[in-house]
Amino acid sequence: MKKIINGKLYNTETAHLVGTWSNEMDGDFSWTEESLYQKKTGEFFIYGQGGAHTRYAQNTDATHWGEGEAITLISYDDARQWAEEHLTADQYQEAFGEVTEDSNHLTNTGYITPAVDFKHIQEVLVIKELKQTKGE
Repeated sequence: MKKIINGKLYNTETAHLVGTWSNEMDGDFSWTEESLYQKKTGEFFIYGQGGAHTRYAQNTDATHWGEGEAITLISYDDARQWAEEHLTADQYQEAFGEVTEDSNHLTNTGYITPAVDFKHIQEVLVIKELKQTKGE
């Protein structure tokens, strides 16, 4: 599925699939399947599908609802939360890094979302010398 949101393209065929979850209610009006994706820019989104009794339902006419699909943008923190709830520990750590525990609670952890996908980068330019500024 492709969708343009706020002038940006979100495409399930070109984004990295982090993982998929289903409520396994196939054939029911409440069936739901969601997949977490990450774009090369680091942004996360969920591609969801569902039956007539789900948040993905779509109007088929004035009085009926049917199956539907949607792309929903989510933040890095929301993507981590979704992954914790729906993916295996291995899938989570592959996407967000190894989880370490701090038993004495003296360490704070922060997350930086890079502007590029470093897993798929082929070349890196390293600047070895600083350019002199005017007046030096």
